[in-house]
Amino acid sequence: MAGRCPAAVAGTLLVAAALGCDTARGPVFDWGDGGSPSTSQCGAGLACGLRGEYFQMPSYEGRAFNAGALVLTRVDPQVSFDWGSGAPDPALQAQFLVRWTGFLRVPPNGAAGGQSYRFTVRADDGVRLWVDERPLIDDWNDHTATEDTGDVTLAAGASVPIKLEYYQHMGTASVALAWTPPGQPSAPIPTSELSPPPETNGLVGTYFAGASFDTTAVTRVDQDVAFRWGLDSPDPAVPTDHFSARWTGTIEARYSELFTFTARVAETNEGVRLTVNDAPVIDAWNAPAAPPTIESQGTIALEAGRRHPITLEYSESIGGARLELLWASASQPETRVSWSRLRPGP
Repeated sequence: MAGRCPAAVAGTLLVAAALGCDTARGPVFDWGDGGSPSTSQCGAGLACGLRGEYFQMPSYEGRAFNAGALVLTRVDPQVSFDWGSGAPDPALQAQFLVRWTGFLRVPPNGAAGGQSYRFTVRADDGVRLWVDERPLIDDWNDHTATEDTGDVTLAAGASVPIKLEYYQHMGTASVALAWTPPGQPSAPIPTSELSPPPETNGLVGTYFAGASFDTTAVTRVDQDVAFRWGLDSPDPAVPTDHFSARWTGTIEARYSELFTFTARVAETNEGVRLTVNDAPVIDAWNAPAAPPTIESQGTIALEAGRRHPITLEYSESIGGARLELLWASASQPETRVSWSRLRPGP
């Protein structure tokens, strides 16, 4: 409901007094000392904060960030919202998704080997959080306002990628992000320590009508490959069944190690192929892995700091559709390939 500025949600993280209210955004809550938004700049003329991308939810089944449903992009100084029964923007309906990405600057005064930080998200409904490319919170379900926490060791003075995903399905909508630095109480992350991505990240995705790359329907940059389309279409220009897609770009590893890539699909009638450095890593085009896991794997050695060419292909015939790309190495637990490691060009 446009123009609604509800009272704050009571709880550990959201406090009673609102810092301000923008009728297009809802209230932004003041969490105490050091938590108010900043007007300083964070490089390249960008305002401090995280890039927020707001999507309409095509259906609850998928709960996927499909670029065709993107409604609004802006820089949010903090993630601390209570939209009540309304939406973040008049252009959004009551069921929506939000994806915040950017970089977090870790305070420089810390132990040489890093210190443990706790991150807390209070949300109604689902949330997922990654910090420094590590999955900390995965509560991708409907629920009332609930606090989830995750701990991670961060190097002093480092700038690390951060990503928070949120969806609203039923009832009221609220989401708030806080951290607990070593020896300090829980508080919002200071706006001055957050910066949006300075460049375009992701892979170039070309979608085709037809399961064999028949007719180009749409081309766009997808931030990562983590799609659960269900019975939906990836884009209004793409059919819900009998479509295919190809993603191209580069991937940069964090470690010089042997990496295992995993591609997950929804049903056995979906095909997937992956090449890295022009070498085949996964080839499950004609015989995807059998249920119930429905996943295919392959390994390849990668060099840290080098941008390796990558091509991922996918084909769907009928029924549910899903494609997720994950990776793991000796130093890295299995996780979604981070948006910060993908680029649409060399």
